[in-house]
Amino acid sequence: MSDDGDGGIMGWVIFILIFGVGNLILYMTTGIFFIPIPRR
Repeated sequence: MSDDGDGGIMGWVIFILIFGVGNLILYMTTGIFFIPIPRR
């Protein structure tokens, strides 16, 4: 827990966005997800 208010949440949002975009580009270029999404 940190005292910087939304700083931690914004950090996570940016991280997820970058990770998601990277995953999407990797999927579009190679057809393989870097981390497979489990389907139930």
